[in-house]
Amino acid sequence: MTHLTTVLIVGATGSIGRLVTAESIRHGYATRALVRHASARRDIHPEAQIPFGWS
Repeated sequence: MTHLTTVLIVGATGSIGRLVTAESIRHGYATRALVRHASARRDIHPEAQIPFGWS
């Protein structure tokens, strides 16, 4: 599947951010998740991209 739109979720580990990330991926968008701490990566949907250097 090719992605025509990339979505950046800011606050992807928050209660709303997690839901938005999951829905974005479910709808087929390439999804990038911005997290504050590297340790929070485990809370991100496994298909989400985490930009290098933003953890």
